[in-house]
Amino acid sequence: MKCVVPSCPYDEESTTLQFFSVPPSCSSSFKKWQAHFFLSGLRYEKICQLHFVDSDFRKSAKMLNRNAIPSQNLPDGGTFSGSVLIVQPNFQAEVENDFAVAVKVEDPLDID
Repeated sequence: MKCVVPSCPYDEESTTLQFFSVPPSCSSSFKKWQAHFFLSGLRYEKICQLHFVDSDFRKSAKMLNRNAIPSQNLPDGGTFSGSVLIVQPNFQAEVENDFAVAVKVEDPLDID
């Protein structure tokens, strides 16, 4: 089974990473997870350990805490803090886009 996080290349068969079942679709945890990436709600969806911080795991076993929410290696470079997905702006891309628009918007002046 492939990790449900988009762009994550790992699956259970080709790695030693631990995978966890996605919470049931009727749970509040499921709704929090789904706010950050698409989940179908099917029982077989799984997520790998790379999307959690150490404090999301129970000390005694490699199990997730009840309130664990994926916060690492999320799509679009986002990170999760509490109940908010934080996406770092890409200022370089904005500057390049503004420059491209400025160059393309040239209007020749018709001076007689």
